[in-house]
Amino acid sequence: PICQTANKYASRFTVQTGSRIQIVIAEDVEWIGAAGNYAELHVSGRSFLLREPMASLEQRFDPAKFIRIHRSRIVKSSCILELQSIENREFVVKLLDGSEHRSSRTFADRLERWLASGRT
Repeated sequence: PICQTANKYASRFTVQTGSRIQIVIAEDVEWIGAAGNYAELHVSGRSFLLREPMASLEQRFDPAKFIRIHRSRIVKSSCILELQSIENREFVVKLLDGSEHRSSRTFADRLERWLASGRT
C-alpha cells in the first residue's frame, strides 16, 4: 500500500503558477480566502490560487491551527492579533500581516471555542 502518515491533514499544497508547479507548506499559510471557484492561500504577502472549494479545503487544514471564521475565510489561529467586536457575535479579526477579516455569526462558535481554549 501507499505510505500513509498518522496525520490526516495536508502538510503541503501544489499550486500551478504559469508553467511552474510550486509547493506551499500548510504551516506557512496565514489565511485562506474564497475567490470564485478558487481559494487563495496567503503566505508572507503572496497569494497562490488553488482550484478547490472552501469546504473541502477546510477539511485538509488542522482545526487545532486553522479556524473558519466566515464562509469565505479561514485564518491561522497563531496569526490572530486582535478581535474587534462589531455586533451580534460578529468580529473584525485582525491578523499579524495587517489584514482584517470579518467573521460571521454562522462560525462564531468556532471562534469563541478557540478564545476559550487559550491556544494560539
